[in-house]
Amino acid sequence: MLPAEFKTISESLGLTAQWLADRFAVNLRTIQYWQSGDRANPPDDVCAELLTLDELVEEAVEEAFDAVIELRDEKGLPDEVVLFRFRDEKKLWKHHPEMDGLPLTCHASLLARLRRRLVEEEINCVINYFED
Repeated sequence: MLPAEFKTISESLGLTAQWLADRFAVNLRTIQYWQSGDRANPPDDVCAELLTLDELVEEAVEEAFDAVIELRDEKGLPDEVVLFRFRDEKKLWKHHPEMDGLPLTCHASLLARLRRRLVEEEINCVINYFED
């Protein structure tokens, strides 16, 4: 994977360089080198994990999208679909254990992707904060 692709995918997932450094147990500067291409391309195992994470987020978007379409086709839809954003990571992880360890920004990326898919289907949606 080229450095520009590594940076683009990680940013599209809402992952900061610091989060990547922590995740892959390297210095922040190493991530910055991988993203800039100044010294070396990111290692294959790191790229593979990033691509797996991108696929998991995309699968979650597709599952949620399919569920909305199924509800629309079976029961009709209300005037708008509400997507919920969490205020902190603990609440995100509590309600979505599959996202445990991922930052809120990754969940925000998922919501933005889902929102875009729904709008393409002319389904009105809003994103609101989740309240217990």
